[in-house]
Amino acid sequence: VPIQGKILSSEVSWDENELSNAIVIEYGNFRYYEGGDQESHLDNEGNIFDTITPTARVAGMVDVATLNHHGHGVNEAFSKLMDPKVAILQGWCSDQPPVESMKYLSQPRKKNDTRHLFATDMFKENLPDMGDLAHLFLSTAGHVVVRVQPLKKQLQTYDVFVLDENRNIASSHGPYHVDKKL
Repeated sequence: VPIQGKILSSEVSWDENELSNAIVIEYGNFRYYEGGDQESHLDNEGNIFDTITPTARVAGMVDVATLNHHGHGVNEAFSKLMDPKVAILQGWCSDQPPVESMKYLSQPRKKNDTRHLFATDMFKENLPDMGDLAHLFLSTAGHVVVRVQPLKKQLQTYDVFVLDENRNIASSHGPYHVDKKL
């Protein structure tokens, strides 16, 4: 239930955008999450509006995730339950991502390693506001492409490529090993 104790109807004010569908794409043991503009926040009456936590519970661990709602839809459940090694920020505005979301993503993963973040477009003036959290971004501009290799003998890898405006590879990262899902 996105708003605790309420049924969404025409009598209740709600934003359809925050109720985005989420999808997990699987290829071999690799799992990719896309959650659109899902959110977690207090509504105008002080009630918790949270589509992220129930979605994270159902989605489970993933290897790569896009950050919900341009980074605004990240909470502790997203970070801990889905636990992506690679996270992609589809940014376009000066308030993306919020520092609070970055704090969740900076927490160690279950494997006790760091997350790698890639942004399609981040305003450079945001980086100083993030302080030490800015180092999590391996890229702050460009098309982000994830290429997954076929599963071979229970092992699988993927690479992340960042493309420039001419679709040339600006940087490549990996290979990453597909995590064993707990």
